[in-house]
Amino acid sequence: MGDVDVVVIGAGLAGLSAARRLVGAGRSTVVLEARDRVAGRTKGGFLSNGVPVELGGQWIGSTQDVVRELIDELGLETFPSFDRGEALTVYDGNVVRYADDTYGLPPESAAEVTRLWEQLEDLASTVAVEEPWETDGAEELDRQTLDSWLVSNSEDSLARRFFRLLVPALFSAEAPELSLLHFLFYIRSGTSLESLMSTTGGAQESRVVGGTHQIAERMAAELGDDVVRLSCVVRTIRQDETGVLVEYEGGSIRAEHVIVAVPQTLAGRLRYVPPLPALRDGLTQQMPAGAVIKFHIGYDTPFWREDGLSGSVWSFDDAFNVVLDNSPNDGSCGVLVGFLEGSHARNASALSAADRRRPWSIPW
Repeated sequence: MGDVDVVVIGAGLAGLSAARRLVGAGRSTVVLEARDRVAGRTKGGFLSNGVPVELGGQWIGSTQDVVRELIDELGLETFPSFDRGEALTVYDGNVVRYADDTYGLPPESAAEVTRLWEQLEDLASTVAVEEPWETDGAEELDRQTLDSWLVSNSEDSLARRFFRLLVPALFSAEAPELSLLHFLFYIRSGTSLESLMSTTGGAQESRVVGGTHQIAERMAAELGDDVVRLSCVVRTIRQDETGVLVEYEGGSIRAEHVIVAVPQTLAGRLRYVPPLPALRDGLTQQMPAGAVIKFHIGYDTPFWREDGLSGSVWSFDDAFNVVLDNSPNDGSCGVLVGFLEGSHARNASALSAADRRRPWSIPW
């Protein structure tokens, strides 16, 4: 018998959710987290005026029923993302206000975006969500990138640029880096491209009052310090006929089972004895993380609303190319949130924080 029934590695949403269910089922459980905090890719912060902002993942989608139930269980509240007024699109020096589904593009390019959009939705509808590799024509879909598909299917450069902007916004990667099959699988998993791109009725519909990081923090508080152990950097997982031995900096713990609830790139840095099967090991080596840098800019008021603007901006011309209204629900100030994603984030990551504040110094 081990020290505990199960060791969970990683105190993000996945690891803490697993631990919560295990403890609820009467299984002795320990969560080992390398950092000095829980919540993984959700993280809280504050503006200089004390208003809380989310430095990591933040939106709750309209179809995400499981996390909505969890939020209710934990006593948290949500509020709708601001989504009223016109949006802006910037392309080739033009700034266009719009309130329809054209994304502010010229009629011919908007029509071409719609055609490509519908084609991609049709292709996505054929994907087997549980086993995408079993989709008819999966090898051919996986053999090409989304970008090569765009080049083969459209001569409209602005329409192609639209999707090359959309991909980093969803994946924090570039269209030439993304398998067409994976893109279609993601669309199908998220219900539709329309849902993934929408605020009201879509993936950006709601926010948690005070920040989504509280979901993990409240689960961890519920589990207690005896279960959730911080600053425990796991190095090795040893498995034999008696169970597993998890070795971390400062100690070790034996268990019957282990759940590795960290991203693939981090899971691949652990030492496994005996080694993982070759195919699984190869997978962890070939799943790089996306790149994204998130900014919040605070104002005294959300002044753009007075001008009939939603705060939503798409820019084809700038590295800082996706902006949304991220103001608090109480209206205490105005906040715009924006992103550097994919190659722009990789370029900016090499700069100091001071240099990132000087746009003219960024080598786009």
